[in-house]
Amino acid sequence: LDGRPLRPRRPIERLRADAELDPPVESRDALRFVLHHLAGALCAQLAARGAGAAKAILELELERGAPLRIEQVLPEPVALPELVERLLVARLEATVLPAPATRLALELDGTAPQAGTQLSLFTPQSAGADRLAWQLAGLAIRFGPGRIWRVELRDPEAPLAEGRVAWTAAGEGTT
Repeated sequence: LDGRPLRPRRPIERLRADAELDPPVESRDALRFVLHHLAGALCAQLAARGAGAAKAILELELERGAPLRIEQVLPEPVALPELVERLLVARLEATVLPAPATRLALELDGTAPQAGTQLSLFTPQSAGADRLAWQLAGLAIRFGPGRIWRVELRDPEAPLAEGRVAWTAAGEGTT
């Protein structure tokens, strides 16, 4: 009976939160503490919508010099703050801060339905594949791009072994 046209709600594409750091912070532990709270707040909003983020962007404004921007592609859409925080802290520890940070901003981008896990009927837990992707992403951050590789099954029926599998860099897509 309502004559108004139907207007679908647009899903959110990005969530952003930032914190002013006064006094400026040099300690990685203090940055991790702030990052933990920002990730928790943003992931709670995503989880309430049943969504997950595909990419996390950490921006640090420094006292002197250009801002520092760290982009991390996540292995799967997720709304768990500890997983997002773990990868960003690993990237932050591998980065040299030239000056104390005055502002920290976290943006979760590329929201999609959160990845779920189908458990097997007969085995206690079979969610090891997604944990492996997170571990490989962490190792790729620690040891550098192009140092950790994984095998992908391409065509199991290929006549030559070279056509059956392909090697790709683990953590590919991180910048």
